[in-house]
Amino acid sequence: MIKYFFILLIFPTLIQGQDLLIDEQTGKYTKQAVIEIENKSKQVLYKKAVEWITLNYNSANDVVQLDDKENGEIIGKGSFRIPLYSINPVINHTITILVKDGRYKYLISDLIYNDDQGNKSSFENCSYITKSAKKKLYPKIDEEIKSLIISLEKDMKTKPTDDW
Repeated sequence: MIKYFFILLIFPTLIQGQDLLIDEQTGKYTKQAVIEIENKSKQVLYKKAVEWITLNYNSANDVVQLDDKENGEIIGKGSFRIPLYSINPVINHTITILVKDGRYKYLISDLIYNDDQGNKSSFENCSYITKSAKKKLYPKIDEEIKSLIISLEKDMKTKPTDDW
């Protein structure tokens, strides 16, 4: 009996865990962090960030919206496709990378849902997506974004190789 009570108590929490994190101030999905990397200059981190965008997006020239080397800021607009039924929506997003000596910050935000049926809106206001579809879509989007972050973190930590 106690075991079932515990399951009923924790079950709503497990369901809520399927939702993407929405920033309370902006009301938008946001994923951000500051990552410390010892002994790497702003210039090296900036170069690594530019290389990462170039290698991880189809066309860096189309993705990069702001490239400010002096201030260590790159803002890009990218997208990824999520296989879901026959719709296969594209999720557009903004990625911001800021660099300083010994650290960088990434921010992924402004998700736009865009599907093959012509539906397009800010991710948080997708009223035409059913709750059951959202429960399947949210974890896949979160997984894709986590994959981007892992890739960025890995590339930013690697040593630059000048000997070729």
